[in-house]
Amino acid sequence: MDDDGAERAMTHARSSTREASVGLERAREAIWKMLNDGDSDSGSAFDDSFLDDDDDGSVAVTARASVPLTPVGASIDARAKELEARGLALARRLELTSPSGTPDRAPTREGGLGTEALERAIAERDLEIFRRDEELRALRERVGALRSADEEREADASRAQMEDAERRAREAQAGARAMREALRDVETKHARERARLLDELRDVRAAASAYAMELKSLTSERARANANSSFVDASTQRELEATRKRADVAEAFATNLERMLQEKSEELFETTQERDDLRRRLKATSDTIDSLEREWLEVSRQNASAQSALKEENEELHRVIDDLKSAEKRGFAEAEAENEALRARLHAQNSGSRSIDRNLARESIASLRSNVRELKEDIDRKDAELGELRGVIERKSIVEAINAEKDAVITALQAQINARAATENTQTVGKRIISDASSDAELDAFKELQSVAEALRRENDALRTEIEDIDADGVFAECLTLSRRVRAQDSLLTSYEERLIRYTEQLGIPFSPERRP
Repeated sequence: MDDDGAERAMTHARSSTREASVGLERAREAIWKMLNDGDSDSGSAFDDSFLDDDDDGSVAVTARASVPLTPVGASIDARAKELEARGLALARRLELTSPSGTPDRAPTREGGLGTEALERAIAERDLEIFRRDEELRALRERVGALRSADEEREADASRAQMEDAERRAREAQAGARAMREALRDVETKHARERARLLDELRDVRAAASAYAMELKSLTSERARANANSSFVDASTQRELEATRKRADVAEAFATNLERMLQEKSEELFETTQERDDLRRRLKATSDTIDSLEREWLEVSRQNASAQSALKEENEELHRVIDDLKSAEKRGFAEAEAENEALRARLHAQNSGSRSIDRNLARESIASLRSNVRELKEDIDRKDAELGELRGVIERKSIVEAINAEKDAVITALQAQINARAATENTQTVGKRIISDASSDAELDAFKELQSVAEALRRENDALRTEIEDIDADGVFAECLTLSRRVRAQDSLLTSYEERLIRYTEQLGIPFSPERRP
């Protein structure tokens, strides 16, 4: 309901309440006038100075503490305070749930004031009934005094009683009209409440549907993004963070839906309680009117000449009261049927929301399982890369050992060559090689040793170059980085598995994580 509609409804409620207050005030003035006219002879006129009207037509209750309240009036005042507190709570809730963040509190405040004015008007009506009881007791005493008077005063008293009966009939009709107006106002209030509940139900259903569509679109986008950039570590980390946030949002949304449904159920229960209280108050008012009618009949039987007129007026009053009771029954039956329909809709909405939550949770669990599988594949791939790096390091250490051994062999051969060159003269060795046939074998061995030494030296230089090209610090840093990533992904995988276990326990779906190596 928009602000204009709420303003119109509040204006109608205020006008109806003001009219009911004016009708009750007129009835009260008629009763006080009757009492003052009847008691003017004895000098015991009733002082009604504490019931003056305010400027806006509402009844002032400045001396309420000096007037005894009925139990019904006290319960109505307590209920009015409860309704005022509830109106303030609804205003705070509207402020929190308003899209603009700054809602107009005037309609809610005026609605609370209108409700309070209506409840106070009903309390004033109960006070009037209590005072009418006092009036009836005074009338019974007056009838006893009139029985001992002469015929003339008895005739005058009979005429006065007839006038009083006519005024009472008019007052009863005015009270019945006020009751009908109050009932109409209450029905209008409950109609607004039903419309508001229906609007909230539609809003909740639309929000649930929009959230389901958004979650499906986000899931499809995440699947496409994972397919396009499954091997990029940075994008994988961002996707994991986004998935975690979406899961948290889904959980918060489910909690919010449950809280809203609980609030709607409590509001429906409070509305039912208010209607039950109104039914009890109207029943008490009807019983009071019935007792007044019985006492009026007893007074009318003392005057045989006015029995026919009083009978017709009483029949009319009975018809009005019967119409009021039938209208009350119809109104409460319709309200009860509407309450049942709203309760059924709330139940259907609750079950639908639970099914939506279950489907969303299943989809979230499926996506989380796929993420878990992807994380496990990434961990396996990182483990393979770590194994390869460890193999490279081991091969490097082996190559270094081989190079050291080759350096030792080359050094030994060079030492042997230098020793032979130092001990023998070059010319003597040449002549001995030419003259002696055995020197050919030594020359071949020397050349072979030189070729082997040269080959070993070239291989050693190549291996040394390869070792120098390998960055030991970079390989170590890469190993540390891969180890940190593996630990981070392992912790993330553990958190996903814990969340999956919690979701599956809530949904009753069996799930047990795979054992990791």
